[in-house]
Amino acid sequence: MMRAAGVPARVVTGYLGGEWNPIGSYFIVRQSDAHSWAEVWLDGRGWTRVDPTAVVAPERLQRGILDILPNAVSAPARFVWSQPWLGALLQRWDALNTAWNDRIVKFNYNDQLHLLQQLGIKSAGAEALGWAFGAGLVAWMLWIAWHVGRGGPRSRPDKLARAYIALCRKLGRAGVTRESHQGPLTFASEVSRHRPDLPADVHSLLLRYSQLRYGRTEHNSYVAEVRDFEREVSRLALRARASETPHR
Repeated sequence: MMRAAGVPARVVTGYLGGEWNPIGSYFIVRQSDAHSWAEVWLDGRGWTRVDPTAVVAPERLQRGILDILPNAVSAPARFVWSQPWLGALLQRWDALNTAWNDRIVKFNYNDQLHLLQQLGIKSAGAEALGWAFGAGLVAWMLWIAWHVGRGGPRSRPDKLARAYIALCRKLGRAGVTRESHQGPLTFASEVSRHRPDLPADVHSLLLRYSQLRYGRTEHNSYVAEVRDFEREVSRLALRARASETPHR
């Protein structure tokens, strides 16, 4: 219409509105916020915006497209808009994604210099960067060593293991110490070879432990047998030979 009246005019496309993300403190501008308006040339003012939307649909300038034309967007977008909790969750995800892009993906040279300045390095020379890299490497290695030294959480031995440990402790006081690499059957052979004078109950207890630990037993029967194994270990009394040095 302005061109027909002899006034230079043009159509400008852009965006109108957006959604404020309070977590990341920025506006989210989507394709659904796309908008177009007219600009006319006025002498002394240049290109001046003349938006017919202000006359035809003034609420479009204050409200989003979802408020006035909900059917203009997809069904998933309408569902998210109707569920405030889901919209808040998506805002958190968008803020996290934006922080990743800004601080990791777009970590350019200027951002690197700014980080070095915050660490007290004013010059980006090779010597300063070398010291910074060395200090960071040492700190990283110390952190790894600290975590490795702590190790994972140690689980408490079960009843059967505690009874077996008590049995091995009694045998150690009697002169036969189990090495860390020895299983119950190998240890039983060691006991028979070095202390044949010990009661036969010792050998049978070691065999029973092997069966309970590695064999197949019904649950109810297993619980009763473990309880019986504990009682027999607690009642077992062993003495070391007075004239023999304990075997190591």
